[in-house]
Amino acid sequence: YYFEATCTDDGLCRVGWSTKAAGLELGVDKQSFGFGGTAKKSHNRQFDTYGDTFAKGDVVGCMLDADEGTISYSKNGAHLGVAFEIPTHLLRSALYPGVSLKNAEMLFNFGATKFHVLPAGYKGLNDILPEHAVSAEMAQVGKSA
Repeated sequence: YYFEATCTDDGLCRVGWSTKAAGLELGVDKQSFGFGGTAKKSHNRQFDTYGDTFAKGDVVGCMLDADEGTISYSKNGAHLGVAFEIPTHLLRSALYPGVSLKNAEMLFNFGATKFHVLPAGYKGLNDILPEHAVSAEMAQVGKSA
């Protein structure tokens, strides 16, 4: 699955994916994965150099390959490679789009409008398959479809 985040203001941005159990700071616990404008990917308090910096005007693509169990990103349509292999204990968990901002603004596109670049083999979150969706009722009791 895929969504895009466009930086509409200067500031610090981190985008990615998280479970409902994740904290508010994306990528600092075992429940979330982030990619920041400083060209760092983060998961479980580990920050590693990845990709390229991004700032105002850039479009960051966030890719979740549920079949392969990977998370990747792109910048302005250029694929940056696999950032994370999802740990086994999270493979059956629902992952949601996530963001952490500090003095920044972003515009998100889940597929309601045309994507900057939709990578081959991915669908926008607006087109999620029913068997991969989690309803609000299921999310509250921690079950997935």
